[in-house]
Amino acid sequence: MNDRATSLFDVAKIRTALQQSGLATSDLAFRVDIAVRSLQRILNGDPDPGEIRVATLDRLAKHLGLPLRSLIAAPASSTIAADADADPGSGPDDAATVTALLYDRETPTLNEDLAEALGWSLDRLRGALTVADERLRPAGLRIVREHGESRVRPLHDHAHQRQSLGQVRAHRGGLKTFEYQAAFQAQTGQVITATNEIRRRLTIGGLANVGVLTLTGEQSALSAAAEFAHP
Repeated sequence: MNDRATSLFDVAKIRTALQQSGLATSDLAFRVDIAVRSLQRILNGDPDPGEIRVATLDRLAKHLGLPLRSLIAAPASSTIAADADADPGSGPDDAATVTALLYDRETPTLNEDLAEALGWSLDRLRGALTVADERLRPAGLRIVREHGESRVRPLHDHAHQRQSLGQVRAHRGGLKTFEYQAAFQAQTGQVITATNEIRRRLTIGGLANVGVLTLTGEQSALSAAAEFAHP
């Protein structure tokens, strides 16, 4: 079986680097902080190894002594042919080229600058980014294109929730019992109850003020920060 035809990763290169490192699969998984099962899926050429973050792949590359972009396999010949037929304006290695250029960058890259550096039209770049996005998704990654910029990001990025969590203000003595009860009711989709309507509104307003609840009209729900802190 051709590993490159079934996996996003250059399985042969990763296996060779692992053998040269002298590490057992479980040892490498521990150092990289990845589940042994997920690492084994990569080594087996599984086309769907599960969600793997860029930071995890970066640690894997460093422990194997490889550049991060070298973990990604070049497209198989059959895939190249299919891509060329689907988009005659794109060259066979366009998707691999933009993946390699964007993969190690911490900041977004302007599409105009990227197209100019490659000598491509913007249409050709957009086609390459679309194909690259399709190839990266099985590894839990995606190409984010916004504001005329492109970058590689995890499919499920919790950065916004972490930022919101850092902005939540908490009571100095912690939440009171009835406030915990109200938060639990919101989390489980129940109607928030209290001894009377005034106490109910005061409880909801207080929890909203400290960032535990979000209010939309008459509706209240657990905030993204609170959901992230207590999944």
